[in-house]
Formats: sequence, C-alpha cells, structure tokens
Amino acid sequence: MKKLIQFELRKIFSKRLTQTALFLLAFLSVLLAFSSYQNTYAFDGNGHEETGKTAVSIDKALAAKYEGVLTNEKVQQMMTDFAPKTNLHGLNAAYLYQNAVQSAA
Repeated sequence: MKKLIQFELRKIFSKRLTQTALFLLAFLSVLLAFSSYQNTYAFDGNGHEETGKTAVSIDKALAAKYEGVLTNEKVQQMMTDFAPKTNLHGLNAAYLYQNAVQSAA
C-alpha cells in the first residue's frame, strides 16, 4: 500500500502543471508574507508613524513593557499611556491607524 501511495504521489508531482501550480503557490505565499511585514505600522509614542522592521521593533518593545499578568493597575496604566491626545468629534486622529498591539491595550 505504501508503494502504491508513493507511486501515485510521484505521478501527480511529476506533471508540469502541478509543479507550476506549487511554484506559484509558494511564490504567492512569500509575496503575501513580505507584503504583510512591509505593511506593518506602529506609532512610536511621539506622534511619528513607523513602518516595516522599525514598526515590528516598536511592537516588541511595547509588548515587553506590558508583558506579564494583566492586572487592574496595568490596565489603568495602559489606558493612561494610550489616552487620546486629540479629539476629532469622538475620533482620535493621532491613533486612528493603530496596530493590533496598541489597539488591544
């Protein structure tokens, strides 16, 4: 049975169409992963928006600052740290494009 499965898989993957489809799928996966990495953005706390690798490092620093058990004091500190700086009829324009870590806080 094992030989039969190996034979069938070899037959499927030896076709040019299958190889092309797998190559395109791998290429698309790499492209989407790179795109999501490049489109990562974060605010540095001084009103400057950073993207890409710098944004990832900001996210890691922010996650390290608030890591551990979530307590009431920690939540209050997060709410104070991320309080809206400007008010635009209920919308905080400075933090409109926050990433997931800052939005969660």
